Amino acid sequence: MSSIVSTASIDTLARLMAGEDLSVQHNPLAETASFDMNDRVLTLPVWDNMSRSLYDMLVGHEVAHALWTPFESTTQFFADIAKVGSCEAVAKDFINIVEDARIERMIKAKYPGIKRDFVRGYDELMQRDLFGIPGNVNDMRFIDRLNIHFKCGALAGVQFSDVEQAFVDRMAKVSTWDEVLDLARDLYNYCAETEGENQPQPSSGSAASAGSGQESADSVKSEAGGSESGADGDEQDSSSSSGDEQGDAEGEANGKSNGGDEGDSDSEDAGAAGSQGVSSQGEFIPQGSDTQRAMERAVQDMADKHGKQQVYGQIPAANLDNMVIRTEKIGEKFDSIIASDPEYVRSYENTKRKFAAFRNDSQKIVGQMAQWFEMKRRADEDRNTMTSLTGEIDLERLVDYKFAEDIFLRNEVMPEGQNHGIVVMIDWSGSMGGIMGDTVRQALQLIWFCERVNIPCEVYAFTSQVWEKDGQDRYGHDPSKQVAPRWDIKNSKEFMPDDYMNLLQFYRSDLRGSKRTDALHRLYHLARYNDGKGRFLWGGCLGLGGTPLTEGMMAMDTVLPDFRNRYGIQILNLCVLSDGEGTARSLYSNGGGYGCKVHIEDPKSRRRVALDRGDGSAEVADILRIRHDVNCIGFYVTKAKKCPYFRGLDNYDVKVQKSWKDDKFVSHPHGGFADYFVMQSQDVENDPLDNLSKDATITKVRNAFIKGAKSLKTSRIVLSRVIDIIA
Repeated sequence: MSSIVSTASIDTLARLMAGEDLSVQHNPLAETASFDMNDRVLTLPVWDNMSRSLYDMLVGHEVAHALWTPFESTTQFFADIAKVGSCEAVAKDFINIVEDARIERMIKAKYPGIKRDFVRGYDELMQRDLFGIPGNVNDMRFIDRLNIHFKCGALAGVQFSDVEQAFVDRMAKVSTWDEVLDLARDLYNYCAETEGENQPQPSSGSAASAGSGQESADSVKSEAGGSESGADGDEQDSSSSSGDEQGDAEGEANGKSNGGDEGDSDSEDAGAAGSQGVSSQGEFIPQGSDTQRAMERAVQDMADKHGKQQVYGQIPAANLDNMVIRTEKIGEKFDSIIASDPEYVRSYENTKRKFAAFRNDSQKIVGQMAQWFEMKRRADEDRNTMTSLTGEIDLERLVDYKFAEDIFLRNEVMPEGQNHGIVVMIDWSGSMGGIMGDTVRQALQLIWFCERVNIPCEVYAFTSQVWEKDGQDRYGHDPSKQVAPRWDIKNSKEFMPDDYMNLLQFYRSDLRGSKRTDALHRLYHLARYNDGKGRFLWGGCLGLGGTPLTEGMMAMDTVLPDFRNRYGIQILNLCVLSDGEGTARSLYSNGGGYGCKVHIEDPKSRRRVALDRGDGSAEVADILRIRHDVNCIGFYVTKAKKCPYFRGLDNYDVKVQKSWKDDKFVSHPHGGFADYFVMQSQDVENDPLDNLSKDATITKVRNAFIKGAKSLKTSRIVLSRVIDIIA
């Protein structure tokens, strides 16, 4: 018997049966399955030592509750229980048994293929003596025989008297919730009458309290407004359909238990379902269902309470007013620092000269990018151009009327152009020191490309560094210095990402003239400083910090639609430049450490992605792709001489090694990224030929030229692929 069941396939099965994108959650702390009617969330325990058929049967049972068990409110449901009988615990048992028979008959009628799973699942429970049947099933009380008959079918060999058969026939035909309540009430009264005739009347002191004080373990998921948590309380079809069940099962269910002694109806556990007695109103209370209790306890015992904790959450909205440090604010801080020391001024002037040289060197490749983009866009327009005949004669073709029928004027309908937009996000963490220059140069070339083809563009850097005046105490020692909240947490379903994260907005397209040039100068200078080539006192806020990559991607869930709305973007692109992976620390802290498995959900599409490692950027990119129709492109820049291992990239693969050696990069799309480029960082700030001495040998000149050519080749290939994606 397999104890490993794919949760992904279970999720898919539940959604298909329900006909909607239910949110299916697996919780090792849950003792039974339950369904939240309001939020449409199916919660399943993490069951162990359970076959796939039994798993599917339990899931099918809960989906049936989701489809057909009505729920208005907890108050209304307990009012319905009161209609059945005075003892709440026993009344619940009767309602559960009748309702289970109804909804399982309906799910098997809607999906005939699941009949086999129900037969095999209940047969597994019978073979493992999980109903606690004492010897002969026909020695049990009527409610238990009724329960076993509808769960295990005719092969269980249950016998009924003529009076009891009338209830069996009614139960086989019950179709509405009102009919369920009516039948449950009649069963309650019948059992109270027949059991009362065979039992001596107890004294008023102990019997009444014993009957009215018990609570059933089969509780309603009242907190969320769901069905009975008796996903474990499943049943087979009635006698009217048992023949079909037998045929579908091909004789697999033999209806016999192992004859264990632990199912004695006089046991202490059996009494927990509700003891016989007299209520405070003088009514006799029937015994609850021993088999219902036994099966529920057995399935609860199958739950793997020591399994990996599953954490489910949604991306909260980012509070951009507190999170984003705007370009103007960065400029004020930067200028004040530069002006504080003459040496900083000289360093900055040197940076401007380097910037001008790099921009001049980049014009050729930027021009090629613009040319590729226009060619790609025109090709798409030509491919989508529709040509139709106007019905009017083309006089120039009239002379060919004897040889061709096509002598009419044509009308070409050109599709309307689409607006493109690019958001660039740069990793502003300490590990970027040494490669920040190369990374920022990639970003600058994207900016100049956007300027050339008139595409809106914005550049952000994500960092854990707190803006200087926004609070310093991240450990809660001084509440007056707490940072302003970065996230708008609306409900408990949303993650609580780290508040110590900023997005530094280094550039945006609506900057004009000197403001645009100054913004690019600042970015270039900070990149050189972080590579050890410029002088600057970072001042806390502009220095490198941690790597909240996943949290930065989560912030894009708010940034991207805002960017799209402001510029009327139709084709949206996100470029992420980093040196690897983040930690997703805040996502794991929501669920109790790195031992848990984190699931990120989109409440609109009901799509979900799971984090199977520390970093969650690729998974969040998948959510962004689903929610905002965005093309995500990643750049992993590294100084490693050999291709590093990265998110499933087989760096020992021959093709990977060849690409790394020849082109200095490897294309590795994964998760929600349309493409991800693992690139070797190269210092291309200066032309390699500039560093040669006057008496350099031919070999040194040749090697320097080859080095420069390879650098240009790498940029050209990568950027051409980027253009294919964003166009």
